[in-house]
Amino acid sequence: MIHIRSKPAEDKREYPDFITSEERDKVINALLKGTVNSQSVTLEYEDIPELKISPYQYMTVIEGLKDGGYIKKKGYSSEYTPTDKLHKLRERGGFHGELILFQSQLEQLYLSLKEDDRNDMDKFFKSINVKLETVTKTHEVFELFKKAAAVFIGD
Repeated sequence: MIHIRSKPAEDKREYPDFITSEERDKVINALLKGTVNSQSVTLEYEDIPELKISPYQYMTVIEGLKDGGYIKKKGYSSEYTPTDKLHKLRERGGFHGELILFQSQLEQLYLSLKEDDRNDMDKFFKSINVKLETVTKTHEVFELFKKAAAVFIGD
């Protein structure tokens, strides 16, 4: 008897347009939990039940962790070895913790500015929001950030 493979069922779930720090942290937690009693872990998309990103986005996270030096991947398999860098990231609260820290530092910077500087900063962010909505080329983004650096740091 010949077994003919059928088309897999279509995934009708809706996924976000971008990967949040919380979803990245779920992947980190699964990697670290899987290596409590071993050096490496075999981890598939389906092994993380509450993940709200697509399988393709999951692979993007894995590749980002690998490229960032947070994990080592064994060949073409789904076997990963977390590095000390990943443990340190998780100790600092993961990606979400770093995002909160960054926001807090921006708030502190804003509060430390004099009133005139705050007004200038508010005007700058209002104007940059409009410009960022229309930016289509990478070099235009770079030019905007160069101008921002000149405003805050000086020429």
